[in-house]
Amino acid sequence: MRSHVAVILMLSFSAGILSPVWAANDKNDANSDGKEKKEKEKEPPLKCSAWCAFKDIVSYQQQQATFDPKAPLTERAKTETRLGSSNWAGFGRRGQWATIVLELQNTTEKTTYTGTGSIVLNTVNENQNGQIPYKTNYRQDLDIGPGTTKQYRFSVLCPEDWGEGTRSVEVNINTNGLSDSRIVTLVNLDALREEFIAVVSESSGFGYLTGTKGKRAQPDELDPDEKKQQRQVAWVEATDLPSRWHDLTLANLIIIDGPPLLTGKLSDTQWAALKSYVQAGGHILVTAGKDPSRLKGPLEDLCGIEVRGTADIESLDEVRPTLQPAAKDWAMTIMDVKVNEDARHNAIVRRNRKTGCVEMCKRFYGAGSVTFLPFSLNDPKLALWPGRTSIPTAIIERGAISTLFGQMSPEDIENIRAKPTSTIWGTQTPPAVKNDALVKLRQDLDQSFSADTPVVVQKSASVLSFLLLYLLCAVPGNYFLFGWLRRREIAWLAVPLWGASFSLGAWWIGYSGQTGRLTVNELTIIEAGPSENVGMARTYFGIYAPRRDEYQVEFPSEKSGKNEFDVQAAPGHLVNVANEDARSEMPSLSIVDSEAGLSIEKMLVQQRSTRRLEITHRTEVGDGLDVRVNSNAADEKAMDIEVINKTGYDLTSPVYVYQEKAIELHPAGSGDVLGKDQSIKLLGVGSADGTQWIEKDKAFFGKSVVFRKVRGKWADARTAALKAYLRERVDKFHEGAVLAWIERAPLPVEILDSSHGLVFDSNNRTMDNEHFAGLTLLMVPVSVKHGSSSNPAPRQKGPIPVRYSLTYTPGETKSRWQPMPINGVPMVVRTNSYSTKQGMAAIKGNNEQTIVLEFKAPDNPAELHNEGCHLRMRFTLFAGDSVMREDSSQVLTVTGNMSASVEKRNDNASFEWEQLTEAPINDLKPGKSIRIDSFDIPLGDFRKINNNTIHVQLKADISDISRMLRIKDAVVEVEED
Repeated sequence: MRSHVAVILMLSFSAGILSPVWAANDKNDANSDGKEKKEKEKEPPLKCSAWCAFKDIVSYQQQQATFDPKAPLTERAKTETRLGSSNWAGFGRRGQWATIVLELQNTTEKTTYTGTGSIVLNTVNENQNGQIPYKTNYRQDLDIGPGTTKQYRFSVLCPEDWGEGTRSVEVNINTNGLSDSRIVTLVNLDALREEFIAVVSESSGFGYLTGTKGKRAQPDELDPDEKKQQRQVAWVEATDLPSRWHDLTLANLIIIDGPPLLTGKLSDTQWAALKSYVQAGGHILVTAGKDPSRLKGPLEDLCGIEVRGTADIESLDEVRPTLQPAAKDWAMTIMDVKVNEDARHNAIVRRNRKTGCVEMCKRFYGAGSVTFLPFSLNDPKLALWPGRTSIPTAIIERGAISTLFGQMSPEDIENIRAKPTSTIWGTQTPPAVKNDALVKLRQDLDQSFSADTPVVVQKSASVLSFLLLYLLCAVPGNYFLFGWLRRREIAWLAVPLWGASFSLGAWWIGYSGQTGRLTVNELTIIEAGPSENVGMARTYFGIYAPRRDEYQVEFPSEKSGKNEFDVQAAPGHLVNVANEDARSEMPSLSIVDSEAGLSIEKMLVQQRSTRRLEITHRTEVGDGLDVRVNSNAADEKAMDIEVINKTGYDLTSPVYVYQEKAIELHPAGSGDVLGKDQSIKLLGVGSADGTQWIEKDKAFFGKSVVFRKVRGKWADARTAALKAYLRERVDKFHEGAVLAWIERAPLPVEILDSSHGLVFDSNNRTMDNEHFAGLTLLMVPVSVKHGSSSNPAPRQKGPIPVRYSLTYTPGETKSRWQPMPINGVPMVVRTNSYSTKQGMAAIKGNNEQTIVLEFKAPDNPAELHNEGCHLRMRFTLFAGDSVMREDSSQVLTVTGNMSASVEKRNDNASFEWEQLTEAPINDLKPGKSIRIDSFDIPLGDFRKINNNTIHVQLKADISDISRMLRIKDAVVEVEED
């Protein structure tokens, strides 16, 4: 018994002693579990996300609509800085630059992450031989401090042979031994064949710009079926907007709404990029918000305005939306601005009739324009206003002339890449490829740089002198030398020694003279607007290397007085898609992306071979080329032309090309040169007493140019290639263009070898240096708005008479045309492509009413220029009486859509209707009317060859056919922008 008690006491004592230990252990276990739980819940040390700067507004809004913030996150989402960014689709375009945004967040308190971000892109895909002829690597240094978030932007050149579908771009991140990657999806805009609008705004509520069809409960409700979109729209946050102009050229139009403030102001570099984008042929629409302070600063300079405050107006008078109901209350508050004097001479200004306030200001830079509206298109008051879409689309249509960036269609690229195939029916050849001027230029220059790059060889006199010296030393010199030493027997042994020594010397001298030094050639095209000090350029660049080495190519800023001018060079392969399957693999290009710009970090050049590059960049052209074209006072068919050369260059063979004719622009006895700071003024060009026009081939395109320093067949081949490209390019400018040659390479270049030794510096080279040669072609499109009190010819005064027909079909010549009656003309129902009279049989099952109007456009083609002036059709549309007697007692309104189409001649000489615009008809009551006064017609592309006759078809697709629509008071007027 005692033993049992003792055991119990001992166990109790032991339990008492051990219980605190167990409790401590339990507590430690609990703390351990808590720490593990906290460690599991702790954020990853480095988060990252990547997306395209131009986010597809449809996919973005759909992702935002389906995103559930309460749903559990995936493992990948836990490492993202922007939830859902992996689903943001972006846009790219063949042969153009796109911006990829990389965002990194350091969640630690002490660790700094350093490393690199990189993108590897196959510029041309793997060919049939399993080779990848062109591959480009993009690299950027990363440095993210503790507790910070930083963004890095990559400029990436999209593939030239990009066909249908999307392209995935992989962004790799390597920092402090950690690695991760993100995939960015790009959609090919060229394959979509749709207009592209980029919107810089604090709000993504611009879905209406996509032009989605179908019934929508709300104006901004998006149709999920993207195939119904008429145009592509991207939303760009202010911080994401590219700061390099070439990354902006994807967009047909950039809308700056507000401008943005909450998401970050635009930087000075972003504003500079926007201006360069316009100079390169881009178009910007600036819409004002409610805060005048947001418009102050760089935006005023870009638009050419001065913001004074706000003003109240009763209606929009001059910015007339299609089918604007006359009775609607359009009273609103707008920004009150003043158009600056320096912008007024090259701008279109429309003012409110009562207050005189500016309703629109469109200023031209280079080949592009900036349009300012003193109100926002996102104003709730304008939610159902057709002008929200018609104004942006009209800017795109009128700005269809692009600069520097023409591309091939996907079918053409596939045709180029296709090879003849053998079948049981014989050999089938690929379809013919359309003649694309830019593609042809690349082919010609690629071949020229490869085959005939001028390499300096020893002069004939030097070679002859060297051989005579050898013969002198090896024969008489050898004989007399050893005869004087009385060792003539040794002379026989010395002959091989003389031969070996001179052979070694010949190899060294010949190698160093012919291929021992780098040879660089540049060929540049500059396009600049009248009196613009900055031009946009493409430089085709060839580097001939004497030996196999990896070279580094940099494009430093140019010194401009006290300031430095950033050329923003964007290098890429000179891609010749036509023969890439046949070419051997070309080494990859490694590009470093930094705040200083893009530079080629590593480019392998094989021994005695030429690497070809195509570089897009900006360049300074002094104070520009001032080109003024006016109509002659004595002869309205003649022109007065004045050109002042302020470019800082001597211009060789300058000409003004206008349609199929041209005029030379150099003083007599000048040697075909218009020197810097010189001017020339020609009065009454084309008149009986003035200078006569000559054929453009004789004046420029077919003329052999003799340069002062550049010589050789290679120069002839490359200038001929540029002329062939410019022949098609110039035809797109209705007022013509000034063309001139410059014997200089405007792109600053530094080339270093693998040991980082400077082997070439263009700033220290001149045209006298035989290892460097450059030629530049300057093109200045003429603007009727620049420096002219009038256009090249007078405008037609008064309205143009309009006739109508109810039976006309495209291509017909025998139709009955009648003048418009005072009481109007009823539109008719079209059935099976012919008109029928009003009647029950025709009305049943049909809801389209049409009428065709005919008028004669002005004879002078300058009248039809989209920017200088335009034709505006005006008419009154009203609902007539009921055509169904049994419905005469009912008051039925007319609702539907109204469209205008113009007759166009196809390539096969047949005719068809091409739609110009479409707008809704909202509840038009019997006896009520709508005044239509905003049907603008860009007639430059639609004039019929026969007497400039224009046919416009008006079609109403309405929901209720019981009432016939009537057209009244139809007129066409020539309006100056």
